[in-house]
Amino acid sequence: MKPEPLFYHTRRLTVGSRVAISQPPDSFISYLRAEGVRYILLGSVQAREPGLLADLIAAHCESLDPIAFFPGRTYLFEFRQAVDLDAAGTGCDAIRAYRVANQDRDFQARER
Repeated sequence: MKPEPLFYHTRRLTVGSRVAISQPPDSFISYLRAEGVRYILLGSVQAREPGLLADLIAAHCESLDPIAFFPGRTYLFEFRQAVDLDAAGTGCDAIRAYRVANQDRDFQARER
């Protein structure tokens, strides 16, 4: 959601978040893979993150591994090369924890 600071700190290029989150849920992951994306950073800076972006990630949580957590509500996910059914819960577990951490956030108050 913040491509410039992300590039500054990581030296990694990003895809446009508006285009990415406008993808239909069933083609969200394939779109990102086609764009060469390896990671998804899910924070709580903008209302679209705990809403639309988290929903898109949750729909595909079995194909993502949470590889880092930054307190209090930011997760870094990496795409799995292949779906490992034994580890399929980890991405889904992270999304559930993320939603719990954001359930009382008032994004409208921040935008006033």
